[in-house]
Amino acid sequence: MAEAIAIRDRNLAQRRDRGERLVGAKVALVSTEAQARTGATEPIFGWLTDAMEVADGSTVSSADLRAARIEAELVFILGAELVGPGIGVHDVLAATAGVCVGLDISSTRYDTRGTATDAVADNASTGRFVVGSPGTGWRSHDLALTGVLIERDGEVFASGAGAAILGHPARAVAVLANQAARVGMALPAGFVVFTGAVTEPAELVAGHSYEAHATHLGRVAVRVV
Repeated sequence: MAEAIAIRDRNLAQRRDRGERLVGAKVALVSTEAQARTGATEPIFGWLTDAMEVADGSTVSSADLRAARIEAELVFILGAELVGPGIGVHDVLAATAGVCVGLDISSTRYDTRGTATDAVADNASTGRFVVGSPGTGWRSHDLALTGVLIERDGEVFASGAGAAILGHPARAVAVLANQAARVGMALPAGFVVFTGAVTEPAELVAGHSYEAHATHLGRVAVRVV
């Protein structure tokens, strides 16, 4: 795992050397099933840079990705710095400026499902990400009960609720802050955190449009070319 983390962070350093900015992170393996399948003992994460972001409502090229899949997630945007260790759900909620729905588009170097260390070295299969507009009334709703669905060309193919993410999506942000502290990093204000799969992933297919909706949190869309 130490070697996998070094590979992940070395690749981030190379991206930053090319001029990319670190803007967030993606938490993965948030379900007990995914952890058991990969031999993980806790969730993992991958870094997000500005070069990976796709604007809401625009297009993404499938030719730039490998074995691409898409899923809907709840996304936290921090309004204040989070410094681990010892971060909990209430700390996350207090530091959060907005919550919205996002689309996580994965791209992997592997031909088959691997171990947790493989996933870490592969930056949690991070390919592209799309962030919706942050909802304004999210504090008055239970994010664990927030419903999320994803459509392909207007037809729903997957749905779920925030509780699928470690019981509450803010817990994924807490895990990230505490893991980042192990490598001497804090999560700065403005950081974007994809909290893990709410819906089952589906193959990303060119020529189709994908749109996700979350209760009280709006929608987000992308078209694949």
